[in-house]
Amino acid sequence: MTCIIAFSHDDKVYMAGERGHSDSSILTASKQPKIFRINDYLVGYSGATGQGQLIGYRFSFPPVPKAVDVNEYMVSEIAPLLRTFYQSYEINTDKEEDCADFIVGVKGRVFEISSYDFQCVEYDVTAIGSGREYALGAYHAISQYEIDPEQVLRLCVEAAIEYSPSCKGPLDIFVT
Repeated sequence: MTCIIAFSHDDKVYMAGERGHSDSSILTASKQPKIFRINDYLVGYSGATGQGQLIGYRFSFPPVPKAVDVNEYMVSEIAPLLRTFYQSYEINTDKEEDCADFIVGVKGRVFEISSYDFQCVEYDVTAIGSGREYALGAYHAISQYEIDPEQVLRLCVEAAIEYSPSCKGPLDIFVT
C-alpha cells in the first residue's frame, strides 16, 4: 500500500502521495495525508502506518545548521536520531516487512530512510510504497518535457492509483 514520490527542482522539494490503506481484503482512503510538514522538512511514509504517524506527530526534526553538508547531516545526525527515537518507543524493526520507509525533503534535497536499517540515501527523484514503480515509470516518461512540477507529481501518483491495486486517492501535493 502507498505511493509517495518526491524530487528536487530549482532548490525546492516536491512531494506527493495518495491516501490508500489496505490489508488482505480491503482498500480504503484515510482522511489524513501520508505526508507531513515538520519545520523545514517534508516527510512522507509507507509501510507501517503507526510508525509513520508517530514520526509525524512525535519526532522533532532539528533545523539543519547553515554551514553543514546536508547529506552528511542527514546520515550522521538525523538517521541516528531516528534510531534512538525508535528505541525509546521500543519499536521492533527486526523484520523488514514490519518497518516503514520515509522520504525526507529538506533544503531542496531528497533522502530516503528505512526504519529497517536506518540507511539514508540521497536521490534526485525517489518513490516508496507499492506504487513506486508506476510513479517512477511515469516520472521517467514525462520528466523530459516542460511540465509544471506539481503536474508531474499529479501524473505520477495518478499512474500508481490507476495501476496498483493497493493505491487509492485522493492525492496530496506538498512543496518546500
